[in-house]
Amino acid sequence: MNVNDPPTVSITSPVGGSSVSFGDPVDLIGTAGDAEDGDLTSLIAWSSDLDGVLGGGGSVTRSDLSEGTHTLSADVADSGSLTGHTEVVLTVPEPGMLEALILGFALLMLLQRPVRSRNT
Repeated sequence: MNVNDPPTVSITSPVGGSSVSFGDPVDLIGTAGDAEDGDLTSLIAWSSDLDGVLGGGGSVTRSDLSEGTHTLSADVADSGSLTGHTEVVLTVPEPGMLEALILGFALLMLLQRPVRSRNT
């Protein structure tokens, strides 16, 4: 009796729940394997629910992810047509949003400083 177990796939980068600045490179790194077929890392298919197909293989670098919250998926199929799937969430803030928040916070801190008068 032949048993065909589904392949496993894991994402080592990026870490789920992390964020990256708009335009910065994102390394998609993963591994995949199967009891019957062995190492399937080169067959990983990467995709984003916002940007679609991102590339293939164990390592893909993209610096063109659109702004928003992405569900990044890694999928692989074995020779028996069984599939493995995993995903992580990555946030790409709107361009300039982080800088605007930092500037706004700094301005707020300046406005809350007490004003000292000098007697002359």
